[in-house]
Order: sequence, then C-alpha cells, then structure tokens
Amino acid sequence: MRVFICSYRSFSLAIPIDCVSSIFLHRDNSNEKIHYDHEKRNTYISLSNLFCCNDLSIHHGIILKGQNPDSDQIEDRMILLSTEIEREKDIPADKFFPVPKSLGVFQFSSVFSGMFYSIGAGKLILLLNPEQLVQNIKREIL
Repeated sequence: MRVFICSYRSFSLAIPIDCVSSIFLHRDNSNEKIHYDHEKRNTYISLSNLFCCNDLSIHHGIILKGQNPDSDQIEDRMILLSTEIEREKDIPADKFFPVPKSLGVFQFSSVFSGMFYSIGAGKLILLLNPEQLVQNIKREIL
C-alpha cells in the first residue's frame, strides 16, 4: 500500500495515496480543528490540532478524493492540513496491525485503520482511515 508519511510528535501518520486527489503547499496555521469555508463549501481539517500538536506547523494541504473520484470538482471538498509530507512509502497492507481496543478511550482513535512500528525510524506509524475521519467530521459539523 502506497502512503504519504507525515511526522507528528510521538508517531507518524500514513495517509493512503489512493484516497488523495492532490496536494498543495499550505502555510497558514490556524487554531481551529475544523474550518468550513462557506464560499467554496470546502472543509479544512487541521490534523495537528486534531492530534493536540498545535505547535507543529502546517506545510501541506491534502485534498481527499470525493464521492466521485473522476470529478474535477473545486467545491465540497475535504482538505487535510498536515505537517510536512516527509516521503512516499510502500508498506504492505499485511504489515499494519489492528489498533488495540484499549486506544478506544481516545476520541480520535477510530480514524485509524491500523498501526505499524518502523524499527528503522523508531516510530509508530498510524494508518489514517480517511473515510472514517470524513464521517466523524460530517457528524460534528451537521
């Protein structure tokens, strides 16, 4: 599975490439976890704020594929605001293990679909489940 790797304090985040429409540089840091742009009807999700890493700088905007992946829509998009994408990596899907149920006490644990420990990097890599994240955000907004 091809993923983009973004580093946070004590873990790295793996974002599946097949869920990403495009990427852009983003330098505007916000204190909001979620911002809805009424003009373009886009929802911006600050992963740094969501993971309580408010002091980390936002470097990239990651536009998720919509319900119609072949569409070139510019409205009603979900955009992840993340720390710098450090690299693209291929991690076999069977190397990701289920997130332990004990992590269910954390509010955002349901947005991860797996975890992998990278011995070389000495870090835990959490696999983001973009669909679950979008569902959770839509429930919060609506």
